[in-house]
Amino acid sequence: MDFQEQLREARERRNASFLQEQAAKEAEKAAAERSEKLAGLLRKAEEVSALPPIDRFARVICRFSRMFVGKSGGEIKVVLRFPPDETSQAMFDNKIAPFDTDKNGLKYVRAVVKEPPEDITFEYSLGEALQQYDLNVAPFDNSRARLEVDRALRKMQKLEEVMASSRDLSEDNRQLLMMTAWMNMSGLNMEVVRYPDMLFEMMTTLGVIEPEEMIKKPFSGKEDNEKNKMVFWFRVFLHSQGEIPSWVGGTSAEWMERAEMQMMQKLTSYQETQSRQQQRLVDICRPVSPDELVKCCNDECRREKKARSMYKKDGGSFYFCRNCAPLVGIYVPYSPPETPSTSPELLPNLSSVNSTIPFEDVSDLEPEQDI
Repeated sequence: MDFQEQLREARERRNASFLQEQAAKEAEKAAAERSEKLAGLLRKAEEVSALPPIDRFARVICRFSRMFVGKSGGEIKVVLRFPPDETSQAMFDNKIAPFDTDKNGLKYVRAVVKEPPEDITFEYSLGEALQQYDLNVAPFDNSRARLEVDRALRKMQKLEEVMASSRDLSEDNRQLLMMTAWMNMSGLNMEVVRYPDMLFEMMTTLGVIEPEEMIKKPFSGKEDNEKNKMVFWFRVFLHSQGEIPSWVGGTSAEWMERAEMQMMQKLTSYQETQSRQQQRLVDICRPVSPDELVKCCNDECRREKKARSMYKKDGGSFYFCRNCAPLVGIYVPYSPPETPSTSPELLPNLSSVNSTIPFEDVSDLEPEQDI
């Protein structure tokens, strides 16, 4: 073997060794990525399993909505795509559905003249597609279109399986979650909607100027829970004026009536709560005499005593009893337990005790003499 052949073999061995090292590194990297992805999935599964049933169901509904319904938020659609090839050209020339109208023909022409040509897309509602599927008429008279119908039916079956897996939720909670998922995906034109009769009263209560602010304004405090409920049903009232998909359930009239009733109840409840709190503040903030009876501001206590024996913060008007004051950070000085009184009127009458020397004669005795 000459020198050139030895050099070539050495070069091949070196290249093979390099390729093996590269393949080992790539395999190690892929294994690390798979391990990290699996660990992430396990962590996510643990987090989901720790959620309450209603939150787990909400996650499933949102995932279903993104995967199967899409951003439109409407009914499940059957989507047909026709690439501009010889078949679609023949359908266009012979005016075969869906290219049998001027509008769809123009769609085909626009798709062809682009560089590069794009697919022509047609959307059908599931009901319309099933009807043409059963009649075996164009464009659902071929295997590709019928496969899209079968795919849409599987989406509907998946939704039914999701609903069946939520037996631990009430029917009302399921409906509200479905409505929420649909509202989050659907757009809303505030200029064409009809507002409820109590709109002005709700705007005044929520402290907003325009109806759009009732949806955009965040109410995140604990005391704003009732406000959030009003805003939710206000959104339901507005969205219900459109066509509600069948997978949500219920009719537009039913949801609008329910939303209007809920808004009235939430508004009345919130106003009553605010009125009670305002009256309580008025009662608490007025001047109080030391001998006036006041109640402890701890709702679980409400013990009533004189103001002089209650505790409050400097400059404050909220009174608390001795037991509740430390709970709100008010210092209560230590008070030792009461001892029996030693006042003169409670001393024993020593004159009544038998004695050989009466107390009244003590002054007449002479001092004792030393022996």
